[in-house]
Amino acid sequence: MNERTAHSQSAILMISILIAKVLGAIYRIPLTNILGAEGIGCYQLVFPVYAFAVTLTSGAYPVAIAKLLNECEDGGMRRSVYTALVHWARLTGLAGTVTLVVASGLLATLQGRDELAVSYCILAPAVTISAEIAVVKGWYQSELNMMPSALSAIVEQTAKVAMGLTAVYLLRDRPVAYQVMAAVGAVTVSEAVTLIVLRVYGRGRGAKVFSTMEENKKMQYGYAKSLLFNTVFPLTASTIVTPLTNLVDSLMLIDLLTLYGVDNIEATAMYGVYCGAALTIINLPIVLTIAFSAYVVPFIAEQNRRRNVASVRDEASFVIKSACFLCVPIAALIGIFAEDYLPILYPSFDVVHLSLAVRMIRFSAVTIPLCVLLQIYSGILNALSGEKDVLINTIFCAVVKLTFTISLTLIYGIMGVVYASVIGALLSLVGIRIKIDKFLGRERGVDRSIGLTVVCGAIAAACGVLYDGYVPSGVMSFVLGGIFVAALYLLLVLICRVFDQKELTSLLDIVKIKSRKTAVE
Repeated sequence: MNERTAHSQSAILMISILIAKVLGAIYRIPLTNILGAEGIGCYQLVFPVYAFAVTLTSGAYPVAIAKLLNECEDGGMRRSVYTALVHWARLTGLAGTVTLVVASGLLATLQGRDELAVSYCILAPAVTISAEIAVVKGWYQSELNMMPSALSAIVEQTAKVAMGLTAVYLLRDRPVAYQVMAAVGAVTVSEAVTLIVLRVYGRGRGAKVFSTMEENKKMQYGYAKSLLFNTVFPLTASTIVTPLTNLVDSLMLIDLLTLYGVDNIEATAMYGVYCGAALTIINLPIVLTIAFSAYVVPFIAEQNRRRNVASVRDEASFVIKSACFLCVPIAALIGIFAEDYLPILYPSFDVVHLSLAVRMIRFSAVTIPLCVLLQIYSGILNALSGEKDVLINTIFCAVVKLTFTISLTLIYGIMGVVYASVIGALLSLVGIRIKIDKFLGRERGVDRSIGLTVVCGAIAAACGVLYDGYVPSGVMSFVLGGIFVAALYLLLVLICRVFDQKELTSLLDIVKIKSRKTAVE
């Protein structure tokens, strides 16, 4: 496969992941409205446990299998290694399913919601199915065929959205526990549908990727054992930190809020407002910045191999400034006008929970530029030094966030979780920036541009607050206010010369290229 085809396959995968993540974020809005604050809180208690189980049992298999199969010297060894890994993946997936069923009662009790035990049992088969999907994607990725991975991401999210909303809506008059069962049941069914689609895709192309243990079992077991320890486990360690943090949050937050003085039902509802409304709104623009980190990593890695520090610094500077330029006004608009658009997006919330969501989003909006920069800096650091430094920084961020979550929740209630997220993101960003400076040196031009961008955004935001204070809330207020703040911000950025002439030309060239592609399509 030539380089151009490889790049096109990577682009297909990146776009599909982006679409799937956007669908997943948007899905939470109607789901939250149907389930209500308490219902989405219960759903968010269950889902992080499932996400952790999937990541632990099979999250690393697609990348690990692709890497290991590409290292095989001949077809026979390739087949043997793949067959062994399929077997081990099925074993780990099945172990995850059995563990989730056995521990369902304990997990529900720890979360203070005994009725969720059945939901865990309904969701448990999806762990095994996810493991099967993971090894199939790994096989195709080893052949640089990203279409199955792209297809599975979109099919899974589409099926979950369609079946989840339908099932929950049909049970909207039943108790919350039944609605949550329907929502998690849609996850299991969507995984099964995805596996069926991949089977049909494979058969249509004559691919034999659903193998079982055949001859020479001893050799295959030996391969699998060594490969698991040498490849799969390290990759799992690098991806498990965030799901583990979310799992710990789901297990302890309800108890922490209870200690703060809130009853169990209201604590679950507050958690639902945080996850179903605040995080959904905040994460959407962050998800849309995946393209920045995906764009910067290959180029920086290549220039770093050539020891071209100047090119690495220039490219990183341009991407960082561009990301700040986009995410600062988005954060300002999301925070300032939360009171205008939230009643439209979440009509099911009562006045108390709506007010809580507004406060959460207005403070959490700060994390948008922080998390965007953190994602880009992580990509840069990964390209410069590999995954080890990124993993260390991720663990540091998780420990800091967990520590502040426990202490601040006991003091400020659910808002303590929001404060802890901001502090964790800020400290993690500072840590990763220090490491990058060791490779590239301190780039004061970037710091100046970031500072100017923040100042421009702050001035525009202050004017937006004045506007919002004098204009009645509503859709038109949000639209006109957004146009006003964005136009003022753009004018200030041009006046302050955040971008030099060369960078402005590059931005205009990107816009022209995208416009031409759109016109051709």
